[in-house]
Amino acid sequence: FVEFLIAISVTSHGDIREKLNMAFNMYDIDKKGKVDAKEMEQIVTAIYDLLGEENRKGENSPSKRVEKIMNKLDLNGDRSLTKDEFINGCLQDDFLKNLLAPNA
Repeated sequence: FVEFLIAISVTSHGDIREKLNMAFNMYDIDKKGKVDAKEMEQIVTAIYDLLGEENRKGENSPSKRVEKIMNKLDLNGDRSLTKDEFINGCLQDDFLKNLLAPNA
């Protein structure tokens, strides 16, 4: 189901902030207004599955990728991302933007 939602977000219309907002809303699985590391790992794993990413060891593992994302975007250090942290972080980092909101 998550893969389906990601595919829809990839093809959706709208500007980059709208796409990132939509991506955040999908990633916020428990709808608490934040994306925690567990939710982010589920999303990164689903994105890897969707894209056919086979190299998932070491630095490319979903858990390592999530650790890097959280270290970079989690400005207040609470181990979760607010919508603002997510959107602003993705806008400043093309790699993260392309990973978390493809075609945004």
